[in-house]
Amino acid sequence: MFGGWEAEWQWRRHVNAQAADMDRMGWLFNAVAYSLMLIFRHWLRQGQPGLAVAAGTQPMVAALLAALTAHRSWGRGFYMRWREGLAFLAMMHLQWSVRLLAVNSNENVMMHFKDGGSPLFLLFMLALNNALIWMLIFIFHGRPVLPVCGALLSAAAVGSLTTTREMCGRALEAPGVVQPLSELYSLLTLSHFTAMHPGTADLLASQSRTPEQQCMVISNWMNLAGGVLLPLALLWRSERRARRRFRRRMRQQHGQQQPATQDTIGGAQGRWWECATITDRSCRWLESPPLLFCLSNLIWIGVHAL
Repeated sequence: MFGGWEAEWQWRRHVNAQAADMDRMGWLFNAVAYSLMLIFRHWLRQGQPGLAVAAGTQPMVAALLAALTAHRSWGRGFYMRWREGLAFLAMMHLQWSVRLLAVNSNENVMMHFKDGGSPLFLLFMLALNNALIWMLIFIFHGRPVLPVCGALLSAAAVGSLTTTREMCGRALEAPGVVQPLSELYSLLTLSHFTAMHPGTADLLASQSRTPEQQCMVISNWMNLAGGVLLPLALLWRSERRARRRFRRRMRQQHGQQQPATQDTIGGAQGRWWECATITDRSCRWLESPPLLFCLSNLIWIGVHAL
């Protein structure tokens, strides 16, 4: 058991040390790009300096984290030690900032659909407006360890669920969005229909007749299935391969040419790099596509009750 915890801790240290340089560029880009957007779009073009200043706390946080990673004497070490917590707080703050702009901006990005549009593009815009896209960019670029990814995505999903009605109300202010929204709802219902009893599908359709209800169902499913379940499955496959490479490197460094076949600390004779970590044992269910599809169906059914 203790070997598993030690292996998890060493893996975290390895990931955080490798990611520090990439994080610095990412936070720096976030600070500069977000500041330029706030100044030119929300302050100068839309005439909302108060909103720009309120949302401007986000690039300040990003700039602070970039400065920490660049400070070689103590800042970089501090950042690597507390990277998961700092990134968690920064990304939750980013989500708050994006929602603040989406709800209060004079310019509604959903006006792209004033003459109709693609249902899949609408799904992308809903994710963009809800900060989900930015969360996924950070997760797949920064690659924090899987338990941290799970905590961050789950917290972001819970935060999104609390503001779904407000975000959908804002989206439905745009003329022309109703038609692609209805098509998107039908498309998602059809994709889950194969695992449902026909009566269940009819019952769900009867509960989501208005555009607001359809928007809330789609948004909630997107945040739970598309924002938690699918990313974790993809990340686990990638992280599993990276963990194996890390273990091989540890064996070579310690002169262990023969791979171990036991996961316990006793069987590995004290070699923590041969032990199955806590994540190794608890995330194997993410390797089953049929199980993931069934969970997506359960989420689709469940969000109709929210």
